[in-house]
Amino acid sequence: MCLVANATQAATEVSLSGQVTPVLLFGGDVEDPTIADNTGTGSRVRIRAKHDLSDGISGFARYEIQIQENQSFGPVDGSESIDTRYAEVGIKGPFGSISLGKGDGAANATGEGSYQVSGNILGGGHLPFFAVRGVLNRDNDASVGYTQFDVFSRNSRLRYDSPTFEGLSASVSLTNNSDTEFAARLKRELGPGKITALLGIGDRDDPAGQDRTAISLGYKFDFGVSFNGTFETAEVEDGSAPDLDSQLLSVNYQFKKLVVSADFGESGEDGENTLTQFGGEYHFSKHLDLYAGLSMFTNEGANADGSDQDLDALFTGFRYKY
Repeated sequence: MCLVANATQAATEVSLSGQVTPVLLFGGDVEDPTIADNTGTGSRVRIRAKHDLSDGISGFARYEIQIQENQSFGPVDGSESIDTRYAEVGIKGPFGSISLGKGDGAANATGEGSYQVSGNILGGGHLPFFAVRGVLNRDNDASVGYTQFDVFSRNSRLRYDSPTFEGLSASVSLTNNSDTEFAARLKRELGPGKITALLGIGDRDDPAGQDRTAISLGYKFDFGVSFNGTFETAEVEDGSAPDLDSQLLSVNYQFKKLVVSADFGESGEDGENTLTQFGGEYHFSKHLDLYAGLSMFTNEGANADGSDQDLDALFTGFRYKY
């Protein structure tokens, strides 16, 4: 929905949008169904505003909150969760864009962004990882789940994005805690399809210090098949904790309104935690999606006796976008 407020010299465009994402989860050995809100792409409301200034320069604002009843990686107790995702103001023009406030760090989603070349919300750390991590953590003491490939995700920051030249752009951001992030993105047509290549680097200036690097590469053919791979590493600068690595490979196929996905990944100090998952998404319309998936984790030595822990989860739900 878009509203236009008249002003003396120019008009301000204000739009309201969001989504609702209930999910039915079956955790552990595919038992005990739970109705929740899928935190991976949770129910939210957003307001955007844009105002044309002069000479191709515009001002913009974005405010977005995520409102969940029984979030998928919280306890099953009917609790509510409200999170401010965005509260930013900026200007955009031929020089690129500058934004101030809470929003994406410059490198946010650089490890998962290439999965979006398929238009599939299943691949790259979206629905399955969040839903499964929530279900499994409800019934098990072990720390299970998978990386979000977000570098430092969203934060209060000052961010600059360069103009795009031949599909290539760069971003840099600085937070209150002196965390810095840099990213380079390449998205363009190449041969019989589209390539997406992303690089994200983050440096956290806390007592221990932490560096994160995310690399993602995806290619989608014109006939609907896409291949995507990503790698992320997290390194503590003072050596007080081991380095953690995560890799993920996804193969997607899109046929008209149906998208199917297969994902294979590993994470940990030596790839000791593995993931295999299969999912599908059906687009009823531009507003309504039906999704479903099966995720299978193996966590090395996660049980109290040192044995491996095998955990499966099945989930299905809707996403309504407005």
